[in-house]
Amino acid sequence: MFCTSDYQRGKVNNNQCIECDYNDETDGQITTFGIIKKMYYHRLCWSMPERVILAGDWYGGYGCSRTGLRQVKYLENFRSENMAFFDQCSPISLVLWPSAPGDFDIDNESSWRAKDTEFCVVYR
Repeated sequence: MFCTSDYQRGKVNNNQCIECDYNDETDGQITTFGIIKKMYYHRLCWSMPERVILAGDWYGGYGCSRTGLRQVKYLENFRSENMAFFDQCSPISLVLWPSAPGDFDIDNESSWRAKDTEFCVVYR
């Protein structure tokens, strides 16, 4: 069960992060990681199937951290195009953990979108 970050507040489990692969015109297939902010139930027209659309903050890979975990940063160019189809994402439970947790303000929304902040992808 994946959910939005607003729904997640105060819950024990954290299911607001998701993995999504997409094909880039220049770089080929790229794996991104998102924090789901909103979810929409959508149907293009009455004869088409229903689909779930995710809107969120997206993070991309920058190698490995010193602990060996995949390291990502916020993708600013995804701010204006922040949606993906849920059925094109991988149903993998994961968490984005700050690489320097002592210097990170978890409750400040701008901390999650800072261009220099690095996160480790932790699969659960």
